[in-house]
Amino acid sequence: MLMLVTMAFSLVACGGSDAAGTYVITEMAGVSVDALIQQYKEAGLGDVNAEKLSKLVLGSDGTFTITAQGESDTKGTYTQSGSTIKLTVDGDTAEGTLSDGVLSVNMGGVAMKYKKK
Repeated sequence: MLMLVTMAFSLVACGGSDAAGTYVITEMAGVSVDALIQQYKEAGLGDVNAEKLSKLVLGSDGTFTITAQGESDTKGTYTQSGSTIKLTVDGDTAEGTLSDGVLSVNMGGVAMKYKKK
């Protein structure tokens, strides 16, 4: 039993269970979120911020929700193995890397970066 507790604390210390939380987009397809927000404003698409543009919430129960433009929700499940995060929606899986609170993932052919709030 002591060994299991020690292993659990080791995983936390190594970042093995630190993925859960709210992430806000910082980059999409190599374009910074500031540039994306400016493009939205110039196109007259309303007042947006990073959180409205895209927010990813990883639950401690292995589920996630992505909200895009403050409206549409995509729900799925995720797994974490070390710094690798796998997001799965309807049988399709996107693999990403979590490093220093930044999740880098390629979804639907688009490279995205999310920063943990």
